[in-house]
Amino acid sequence: MISFRSPLFRFLLLALTLVGLYGLIHVNYDAASDFISSKKLEPYRRQVSYEPGAPKPVNGCFAVLARNQDWRSLRESMKQMEDRFNHQFNYPYVFLNDEPFSEEFKNMTRSMTNADVHYGQIPKEHWSYPIPVDITYDPFLYMKERKIRYGWTIGIYELMDTVPTLWESVKKFIAHNPDLIPAHNSLWWVSRDNGTSYNGCHFWSNFEIADLSFYRSEAYTKFFDFLDKEGGFFYERWGDAPVHSIAAALFLQKEEVHWFNDIGYLHPGWQHCPSGDAWVKNRCTCDPNDKDRTITAAGWGKCSREWELLPDTPAKYRKARVD
Repeated sequence: MISFRSPLFRFLLLALTLVGLYGLIHVNYDAASDFISSKKLEPYRRQVSYEPGAPKPVNGCFAVLARNQDWRSLRESMKQMEDRFNHQFNYPYVFLNDEPFSEEFKNMTRSMTNADVHYGQIPKEHWSYPIPVDITYDPFLYMKERKIRYGWTIGIYELMDTVPTLWESVKKFIAHNPDLIPAHNSLWWVSRDNGTSYNGCHFWSNFEIADLSFYRSEAYTKFFDFLDKEGGFFYERWGDAPVHSIAAALFLQKEEVHWFNDIGYLHPGWQHCPSGDAWVKNRCTCDPNDKDRTITAAGWGKCSREWELLPDTPAKYRKARVD
């Protein structure tokens, strides 16, 4: 009989533990390993690069809301952005704060990039109440060339308790401004009953790329001003994400809104992880089948998957180019 205190028992226990851990790790990576082993990997190469300060085909930038004490975490974010994308494209950073940026913040962020860095202060009345993936092409230029107005990576359900009266206000706006609502829009994605109710789908604005001419358009300006007067920004929690999303659904065609399905993005809680060929091409390290983190693998990711079910705009009415 083997004693529980004997060296042999301890050795057997350690061996069984290691075998169990190997099994867990092996299962988690089986799917990715099978996929990778079946592919002939192409040599990694950059497609294009822009010199720091040189004119670029798109007037794009990274706009970041931050406070002085955030410089340490921003250095980590900037390192990932520079390593994976911006070291070749050199788009400028614009940091915005509700108070003047400290010299420490400026030094610690400016040293992370060769690109231009700008610092601005948002007026108090505007500020207060009234994953790692290589990106081997330029998403700003991609949107400009195709006349895409809005880009996103994560579609998710809104917490409806935070926007209890938002859709009623949206319906009032539509009733008062029928001339601003185009016939071939993306309304189906946010309302499956032709505008009677809101299903909660919205683009997570933690990652969004927008053509600012859309936000400056007559339709969006009137929409935002109308919602502002309704009071929900103050008395409920109408956030930028559902407002941007509903506006895109009301005023833009499906082809003018683009799901960057090949760009991975992680925001604490959820991530978008590319799959298939994009997972290999972009040197992804995330797990597309992780139901605890990957939005398209979880129930909350239904909005992302259903974007692809949105009917296409008839070809003769399309405003954006489709490849």
